Amino acid sequence: MITLTQDCVLHAVEVKSWNAKAPLVHPLETLGVSRQKKLRHAMRLFLKEAEASRELRPLLEEAGCGGPVQEMGGSFDLLWLKGEGDVEYFEALF
Repeated sequence: MITLTQDCVLHAVEVKSWNAKAPLVHPLETLGVSRQKKLRHAMRLFLKEAEASRELRPLLEEAGCGGPVQEMGGSFDLLWLKGEGDVEYFEALF
């Protein structure tokens, strides 16, 4: 999921769900250096595509984010659906 804040910061939100059959591993434990590098690369690719997108550009301008897309801030968040209605949100991990 990707969201855009009012101050033109993109938040890439990864959603993880708890699996009762799997051993309990906290999702933050999976965010090692190599995974962070892959996620940053994915954000750069997304921004490059967004810059060229004829559909996305008008939406960004309407939101007041008319500058170069590559200069927009970015953040990675995690939404953990833990089961039985429990949800944990980790904002701006990197």
